[in-house]
Amino acid sequence: MKVLCFESARNISSDLMVRLEELARPRGIQQSPFWFQTLEQTCTMPDDQIFHLCTVDDDRVPRAYLPLCRPARPRFFKGARELHALSSPYTTEFRPLLPRNSTVTAPLLASLKRYCGSFDLIGFEALVEDDPAYGVTVAALKAAGFLVLDYKGFENWYEPIKQPDFHQYWARRPGRLRNTYTRKSRALERQGNLRIDIFPDCKDLERLLDDYETVYAQSWKEAEPYPEFTPALVRRSAIAGCLRMGVLYLDDKPLAADLWLVSAGRATIFKLAYDDDAKKLSPGTVLTAAMMRYVLEQDQVVEVDFGRGPDTYKKDWLSHLRHRRGLIAFNRTPIGLTAAALHMGKARLKKLLKPNA
Repeated sequence: MKVLCFESARNISSDLMVRLEELARPRGIQQSPFWFQTLEQTCTMPDDQIFHLCTVDDDRVPRAYLPLCRPARPRFFKGARELHALSSPYTTEFRPLLPRNSTVTAPLLASLKRYCGSFDLIGFEALVEDDPAYGVTVAALKAAGFLVLDYKGFENWYEPIKQPDFHQYWARRPGRLRNTYTRKSRALERQGNLRIDIFPDCKDLERLLDDYETVYAQSWKEAEPYPEFTPALVRRSAIAGCLRMGVLYLDDKPLAADLWLVSAGRATIFKLAYDDDAKKLSPGTVLTAAMMRYVLEQDQVVEVDFGRGPDTYKKDWLSHLRHRRGLIAFNRTPIGLTAAALHMGKARLKKLLKPNA
């Protein structure tokens, strides 16, 4: 086994990129190299350092992949030298490509100092607790000598789909949601010509993207922290076949827009917005129902989730709640141990530092 390190996704050869995409495909779009390349190009600061670590066998077949960022400004502890899994406020799940095989994972972790320099801690967020990679990551970090703290991250509403039938799904929704949809869709039809375009059935991606940004600018939402991210993601995920983008029009004026991502049998409601002036017509509700019908009937997904956040309206659409997890792995440096004492508490740290703990 050999560990390769690339300081930019642009430096990864095309053949290795293709193989990494194949390795990531069963875990979903947010583990794919093009996702991390998009984050690198649109969500990092000029002084941040990027490392794409990859373990390959003698035939250059990738066995493990871990993209990392050394931020110019520490996030967890002032003065610390930190590494983080390459993520952003847009990351809704992170499933590290670290196999259980210690002969693959151990060399990758052992190479961190060689390629990334000295550091005091490593941070992971948006980990999926019931994914095998979560336990593998914790065990591998502990085996490498790190002190590991896991914590509860953001809330994530989701719905397991046993039968991809929209009528069955819709019958399980609260009566107020179904009644709102019926009343508002009729009201919209009375107002004028109601139309919903959904990519990929609607091929005019650039027009849909322009209309999405028009709606977003007229919505209640704050400006994007990284405005270049969404256009780049839309174009790349469309090429990868993962994009589902819908726009609702009334007399050709866009009133609501949804951006969903579909991969590995799952659909993530990634972004949605509606024109604030049309709030009384509930165009967002009408559009989201159409998008839900599409991913159930066309994509036959087995799960739908609502991304990041505890917003109360989400439980009308999806019935289950879980938390994404986070990890901080502290190195046994003076600053690393000081940071561990702050985050864990001195008593817990002493226990972990005891032999055989």
